[in-house]
Amino acid sequence: MSTTQAPDYSSAVRAMSQAAAESELTHAPVRLAYWRIAALDTLLDRLEELRLANERLLPEDIRDQVVTYAARHDAELAERLRRIDAEDLNAVHDAVFEAQGRVMLQLAELRRVPNWQDLDLTLAPGDDDLRAEWWGELVRLGKAAQVIADAEKLGDYALDVFWHIYEAMRVGVEVPSPVLEEASRPL
Repeated sequence: MSTTQAPDYSSAVRAMSQAAAESELTHAPVRLAYWRIAALDTLLDRLEELRLANERLLPEDIRDQVVTYAARHDAELAERLRRIDAEDLNAVHDAVFEAQGRVMLQLAELRRVPNWQDLDLTLAPGDDDLRAEWWGELVRLGKAAQVIADAEKLGDYALDVFWHIYEAMRVGVEVPSPVLEEASRPL
């Protein structure tokens, strides 16, 4: 009778467990952010239903849900709730909405997705459509200096400025006259 010794898989199991743990460490924050967005969506849905029903005061059960969520998951929201009238439906809605926005920005950062303010760091010279959209948003926000600074990085300053201003105007962005004057100045 021949006995063969069973292969030792313990090192392979340890390596797989280590790889799973490392993977979990990178994915858990993303899953938590998605969960927080879903939880805040649920709270916002309830708050919006009350607003649409012309309610002004926040019912105690919903206030307790918001306060409990904030205490466990969002210190900034908890602090904001302490500073506002916790019975004011609109104030609580705005605080929860801001909290959701922060979570969305955190999720974008975790997933390494740039927001529109970071586009100047990621746009290539040939990204004309995206650049026109971004420049249009900057102009709309009164940040024309950023448009001009980005155009200067592209090399053919005057052509690029005029092209992107044209594209911004084409998509319906009203370009203020100081931007047009700055764009038409001689180099």
